[in-house]
Amino acid sequence: MDIKQLRYFIEVAETKNLSRAAENLNISQPTLSLSMKKIEHDLNVDLFDKKARYVLTKPGEILYRRGLTIVKDFDDLIREVSNYDEKINKSFKLGVTMLFAVIFMKEISAFITKHPSINLNIVQGGSLSLQEKLLDDDIDVGILSYPNYYPNEIEIQTVKTACKEYQVSVVMSESHPLAQKDRLRF
Repeated sequence: MDIKQLRYFIEVAETKNLSRAAENLNISQPTLSLSMKKIEHDLNVDLFDKKARYVLTKPGEILYRRGLTIVKDFDDLIREVSNYDEKINKSFKLGVTMLFAVIFMKEISAFITKHPSINLNIVQGGSLSLQEKLLDDDIDVGILSYPNYYPNEIEIQTVKTACKEYQVSVVMSESHPLAQKDRLRF
């Protein structure tokens, strides 16, 4: 039995009428009848009293009562998972120096293409300006070079890149979710 069949069973149990239940579910009556027979066959029980039309048996009552909870929990689960992406911050502010904006343009473009749901705001400035924006939470992450103008507030560590001529650092607040990552990739 799957969740769709459980929904069918609940509708029949609530309407106590196969034709009305089929109409409410937008399926044919024979399809609904076959579905009820399949559930009974799979569970090896009668869900409806054969003498009285669509009156639930004890196993039918149990399936109805517990089925309501299962369907509600399933719907809540689907809603929560579907809405999860909405809870993620879809805006990301990346601070880069003018030089690094040019050097890393290909990687930044690839990131934008790969993650179309993220609104990437690129803020260009000098290292001093970007470090100030980082301290003021005006940017999430900065791709900077030395010097470190705020050694007591910001720790800048050089990262390995294909750009060997320049020392490049990716800088962010310790509380930023990306700060917990061992590696960052565009």
